[in-house]
Amino acid sequence: MMLDRLQAMNRRIHKDLGDPETQTRITQYEMAFRMQSSVPDLVDISGEPKHTLEMYGEDVQKPGTFGHNCLLARRMVERDVRFVRDHHPKCYSIWMAGGGIKGGMSHGETDDFGYNIVKDGVHIRDLNATILNRLGIDSQRYTVKHRGLDERLTGVQEEARPIQELFT
Repeated sequence: MMLDRLQAMNRRIHKDLGDPETQTRITQYEMAFRMQSSVPDLVDISGEPKHTLEMYGEDVQKPGTFGHNCLLARRMVERDVRFVRDHHPKCYSIWMAGGGIKGGMSHGETDDFGYNIVKDGVHIRDLNATILNRLGIDSQRYTVKHRGLDERLTGVQEEARPIQELFT
């Protein structure tokens, strides 16, 4: 019901302004609305069977715990969310496959608690440069419009380099 009213209002604005970018923005806003309105159902785990909750451990009912987050991740995948990954602010893991990435290897290490990087840390700009490289995109030349400027996905402050050790 609410989405119908939103769509009608957006069509009226598009008709009044006639700007082709308006339709793109409408589509983006509608997707954002659908995503936000689906969250309450996603996080309501009260309908999960007891035997399922038990598989995620005794803390599954406590938001923020590992078991609770794993359950939510499963529920997101069931709803066709394409990318599901939380991360630690200082370090995190990513699993990569295909695109000329070496199989069966690890790159980098954390301390025993998984809290601090102790070996071969990778900056996010280098991770982005690696992904772009495997997609056949030159991270130094590829730019996107952002606030009226052409910006690189890898930033402009420091040079980004693909992580060659990961390539076959």
